[in-house]
Amino acid sequence: MTELGDFYERYIAAFNGRDDEAFTGFFHPPVSVVHATRYDERRAGRALAVLDNLSSMAARPPQWSHTTVDSVVELADAGPAVDGFTPAPAGERPEARPGLITVVTRWNHDGQPYQRIRSMYLLTREDGRLGIKVLVELDTTDL
Repeated sequence: MTELGDFYERYIAAFNGRDDEAFTGFFHPPVSVVHATRYDERRAGRALAVLDNLSSMAARPPQWSHTTVDSVVELADAGPAVDGFTPAPAGERPEARPGLITVVTRWNHDGQPYQRIRSMYLLTREDGRLGIKVLVELDTTDL
């Protein structure tokens, strides 16, 4: 397994294990968050959520039992940047930012799948450690 794939598996394991401290440790605050179901034309022009306090990230829906990983695709170059967010100077090749596109299924307490979520994660390496810097919920499908 690759470093990014292992990172994501450990991230989901911390969430499933209800280890909120470990789970929020997978982020590098401040974190930009976009939820597909909450950002539509009614929210046009509003600022995106930027979180310093990550306690809300560990919230689990009442019907939620666990999450399974359906797919993880690594992005070779999720955003052309030198330092993670600044465009590279003209004529210089930008360094690749680590990123993932994932699909997960949420399961309820009766053992039934109830939701599928496709997300994009943009990561940064800070103090030698990978962490989530941007989380974009691309779409959510109720099952």
